Amino acid sequence: MKKNQLILIAILTLLFAFNFYEMYRIVKESGWTFLNALIISVSISVQLLLVLSLMFRRKLYFKSWILSKLNFFLGKEVRIVQSEISKDLLFEKLLEVIEESDFEFADSNKDNFEIVATTFPNFFTWGENMYIEIKAIDNNRSEITFTSATIFGYSWNRNKKNTDKFFELFEESLTI
Repeated sequence: MKKNQLILIAILTLLFAFNFYEMYRIVKESGWTFLNALIISVSISVQLLLVLSLMFRRKLYFKSWILSKLNFFLGKEVRIVQSEISKDLLFEKLLEVIEESDFEFADSNKDNFEIVATTFPNFFTWGENMYIEIKAIDNNRSEITFTSATIFGYSWNRNKKNTDKFFELFEESLTI
């Protein structure tokens, strides 16, 4: 596990411990009321969603959850681009682009031509996932569907910046 990830886990653990202490203090002072129970339930639910999203975000298997309409904490940007490259070559090229970028490769599925890359949580967001799907249009043409999604909260325009940066790097990689 990377040093930054360990620091993030430590910070989240401290925040959750402080939050639980505050909930305990409030209940101890005023007793169990409907409002206290509601606030505690909502707080625990939001924290649980954040932790689960952070834990499962790096696997393609959980893509449907991250992009689900039920995941109302999500912000996303989708861009579809056509390319004059076959999907096999394009898959390898996009892996190279991710490797040379600031994005972190997370997972891929060569059979379905899907890739997941991530960004580390920062001051603005809890991190973003970039989902890339490649579909063949014909033998030598493909379609790239790029989705940048914040895993929790407002994106502060980070999804658009990720999308622009990815396609800028892709275009640069095609020039000699």
